[in-house]
Parts: sequence; structure tokens; C-alpha cells
Amino acid sequence: MRAIARGNSGYQGLAQTGVAAALCVVLYVLGAGLPGVGRYLKYLCPSIMGMITQSYGLRQGALLAAVAALLIGMLAGLREFFMFALLLAPVGLVLPFFRQRGWRWQYLWYWLGYTVCFSLLVLILARLMGLSLTGFVRQMALLHYGLYGGFYQRFSISPESFADAVQKAIWLLLPCLSLAYGTMLTLINRFVLRKGSALLARK
Repeated sequence: MRAIARGNSGYQGLAQTGVAAALCVVLYVLGAGLPGVGRYLKYLCPSIMGMITQSYGLRQGALLAAVAALLIGMLAGLREFFMFALLLAPVGLVLPFFRQRGWRWQYLWYWLGYTVCFSLLVLILARLMGLSLTGFVRQMALLHYGLYGGFYQRFSISPESFADAVQKAIWLLLPCLSLAYGTMLTLINRFVLRKGSALLARK
């Protein structure tokens, strides 16, 4: 009887992992086509991975991340595969462990690991675009200036000087940007995970 119960629990875990993977793909791929906040729905994928990892363990969460990443790559391209695998999946897999006592000191290892993932993502995106790291950073800096140039023009900062400064400070900016992205994604999805877990516990 116990073996049957464990088998049923395993099948249930696989079934829920499949549903969660499909939901991640929908949020990531189809959400991008929705107007307004639709493009930001993909940033909720880590909370879905966190729920599976919290309920069925890290192995099941990693399976969800791998399946969702492959499907997203097939539907949206190689760039989005790496975006999901290196920007979102690490947050979702680690998220449940933030709820455990005694895990505070390991935050440092989490941020260091996420910085490595973020830096690797930047390098991969640069290669996919056929650019060097400095060329990619310069292009992103000019794109950023095109969006927020009015602010920098108040201080008489030209596009070229801004891009030069960003290019020179890249190894300082990468850890800062990874910390900013990691913190944003962790806080948002930690809140969603807590509310979602509480809602599921009532049922």
C-alpha cells in the first residue's frame, strides 16, 4: 500500500510539473503578445517553479525548469531559451529555501551564483548578436540613452560619452545589474509564492 501511495504521489508530482511547465510557457511566450503588462507576466515564472520545488523537491523543480526552457526555446528562439534558463530559472529553484531558518548566510552564495548566471547570459546574448562583449554593452548603453536621454542631457552628457563610460565600467556594472535584477525578481516572486502557498493550503 505504501508503495502504491508513493507511486501515486510521484505521478501526481509529474502531472503537476507538466501543468506548471505549460503555464510557464504560456506566461512567457503568449504573455509577450498581450498589450500593457502582458510582457511582464514572464517574470512570474519563478514563483511557479518555486511552488513545484517547495512541494516535490529540487529535482522536480529542475525538471520543470528544463522542460519549460526547451519549449520556450523551440517556440521563441535560442535567445529566449537562455533568458529563461539563466535569468528566471535560478530564482525559481532557490526561492523556497529562503523560507527556511538558518539560510540567511547563504544569501551571499545565491547572489554570487546569480551574478555568474547573469554575466554568462550577457556574454551569450552578445555572441548570438555577433558582437563582442564591449560592442554589446555599447549598443545596450546607446539604446538606454535613446530611451532616457532627456535625463542625461540635463547634465550635458552626450550619447558617445555615456556609452564610453558604461563600456569602461562594465565589470563593475555587471554585479550591480545582476543584484538589481535578482533582488527585483526574488522579492516579487517570494511574495507571489507566499500568497500562492497560503491559498493552496486552504484547499
